[in-house]
Amino acid sequence: MRRSFGLLPGAAASLAMLFAGTPAAYAGCLDNAGQFIFAALSGGATVATCELEELVKAIKNLIQTVNGLASKVAIEAHHIGDAAVTAVNHAANEFAFALSDAQHILDDSVAQAAPLASVFIMAPATNLRLPPPNGAVAPRGIAMPPNVRSAALQAGTRSAPNPAIAPRAPMLLKADPQRLHAALQRGLQTLTTMRRSLDQQEVPYVNAVLEAARNKAATRRDDADHLVQTALLAPINSLRDLLNDLAANPARILDPVGTINKLVDDITKKSGSILGQLDDIILKEPMNVLAGVEAKVQQAQSEAHEGSTLLDLMRRARQEGTQVALEALESDLNRLAPQQNRVGQAHTLASLTTASFRFAPVRSRVHATLAQAIAPTQSLTSKLKSSWAAIRAQHPNVGVHPLDPSSLGKAKVQLDRMFAGKSASQVARAKRDLLDQARLRYGANAQLVAAISQNLDGYLRTHSLASVRAPVIQMPARAVAPPGRVGGGLR
Repeated sequence: MRRSFGLLPGAAASLAMLFAGTPAAYAGCLDNAGQFIFAALSGGATVATCELEELVKAIKNLIQTVNGLASKVAIEAHHIGDAAVTAVNHAANEFAFALSDAQHILDDSVAQAAPLASVFIMAPATNLRLPPPNGAVAPRGIAMPPNVRSAALQAGTRSAPNPAIAPRAPMLLKADPQRLHAALQRGLQTLTTMRRSLDQQEVPYVNAVLEAARNKAATRRDDADHLVQTALLAPINSLRDLLNDLAANPARILDPVGTINKLVDDITKKSGSILGQLDDIILKEPMNVLAGVEAKVQQAQSEAHEGSTLLDLMRRARQEGTQVALEALESDLNRLAPQQNRVGQAHTLASLTTASFRFAPVRSRVHATLAQAIAPTQSLTSKLKSSWAAIRAQHPNVGVHPLDPSSLGKAKVQLDRMFAGKSASQVARAKRDLLDQARLRYGANAQLVAAISQNLDGYLRTHSLASVRAPVIQMPARAVAPPGRVGGGLR
């Protein structure tokens, strides 16, 4: 008599609910008769195992990405720190260059002022008037300089205006020689004092601050490197260890997709946060220190400008020797006088409007340099996120996936062909062949092979008791959990 195999109605209903459908993404896990049979006998665990194997293949590629990320983040951490320290050093150098330029201007002003203030004899001279406009002859009794007189005679062929109505030229009064000499000496002394004050007070102070800024950047660089190594590299290494363990022992992890997804999200979030903190960690203190001497450098530039202006007035007074030029020089000296009480307090009233140095663009360049240094690490973590997103899209679930009625029907047909109507020896031989295939396919997972064998025994016991009038296959009521309790779904 041909035996027909069937399950109890309750068990069949339970399995029908369990195997309600198979994800299309894993159709390759159910593409032959044996896979359908093993899926039915394992309660879907073989499908989960197949899916996990597909995930592991993709993960092995992801491991390469993570390995590269781990090594590059460690290297980039040093690059970021080096770039930040270099940027601070460049900023400090811009301060130093501006200060040095002011020094050179004052040094040059003192050097040029020295011969102007040297002892000289100036004989009294007749006061002069400028020649009247339009070649008019000076009024009678007013001496004209030889060069002016010569020019007037050469223009004699032209009609000259009436001397009686010619406008009077302004008087060019000669400066008092002693007074002019004293003003020039005073100018040299003022420039010398300005230079001494800059050299002895402002330059040492600013240079000390610049060195402090450089040292702070170097110190904070180590803090930033430690942060990247621990807070960012640690989760990357954890992910790498997890992936390597999953690739070697895929059944150990309850929810591989969800676990990896959590770690990748953690890395990408920490990456943005940590890299954002580096700006403050490395640059905040050095930039604040540099900002504190911006006014000092601007003051030095203003003093250099004042020195150049004073030198120009000294040169004009010496060359022209007029009262007007002398008074302009004395006025500037009087303006500067309150600032020259003693070394160390000079030029506190100098206007900063003449200073060209501004810290804002220097600060912007420093922050831009650090942002450029951080960009490669941001790119690496973004690549990790996108690589994982592609894998996750292909493997949305790894776990016990239900079989659709059609797949369950195929399993029934194959089992009927294999065992229905067979003798005991034929059944035993078919059972042995089927278990040999299971061991060949899933031998590395002894728990899964044992579950298949146990459920096959239950199937055969039910088959031997089945009535011909009850041809419907009924599988064991207990669905076998996959080895390692492989669960499903993204979190």
